[in-house]
Amino acid sequence: MVSVTHSIAQAGAEEASLDLLAEGLPEAARDRLARAAGYARALYGERQLGSGEAAWPHALGMALVAASLRLDLDTRLAALLFAASDYLDDATEKLTAEFGAPVAELVDGLRRLKGLRLVTRQGEGAQGVKAQAEVLRKMLLAMSEDIRVVLLRLASRTQSLRHLADRPGPERAEVARASLDL
Repeated sequence: MVSVTHSIAQAGAEEASLDLLAEGLPEAARDRLARAAGYARALYGERQLGSGEAAWPHALGMALVAASLRLDLDTRLAALLFAASDYLDDATEKLTAEFGAPVAELVDGLRRLKGLRLVTRQGEGAQGVKAQAEVLRKMLLAMSEDIRVVLLRLASRTQSLRHLADRPGPERAEVARASLDL
C-alpha cells in the first residue's frame, strides 16, 4: 500500500515546500526545483483549472505527491510544469531549453494523456465502448513509453481530490462528477 504523506497544507511556506520537494535528492537538485517553481508560478499566475483549483497550488501539490513517492528530479520538475503546454507556444522547445529534454517529454506526455479525457465523454453504446478501448490502448502506450507520465497523471488526480475534499458538500459532488474522469 502506498501512503502519500506530503500535501500543500503540510508544506506551508515556499521554503518548506522546496525542502519537501528536494527531499531525498542531491543538494544541486534544490536549485533546479526552485528555478522550476519560480518559472511555473510566473507562468500560471492566477489561472484556474477546470476543477476551479488554481494552477500553481495544483502543480505544487502534484510535485509534493511525486516527492513523497520518491520519484526522480525530472518527474518532480515535470509535475511543477505540468500545464506549461496549455500556456506557452512551442512549450516543448522552451522547456527543453530551460529544463532539459526528459522534463519536456514528460510534460508533453501529460498533455497527450490529458487529451484522452475528451474521448471518454463521447457517449454510450458501441461507439462509447470503442472510445473507451481506444483510451485504454493509448494509456497503455503512454505507460510503455514512460510510466512516470501515468504516475504524474495519478498525482494530478490525487491533488484534484484533495482540492475537492476541501469544498462544501453539494458543490463538491457536482464538480467531482464533472472533472475527475481519467
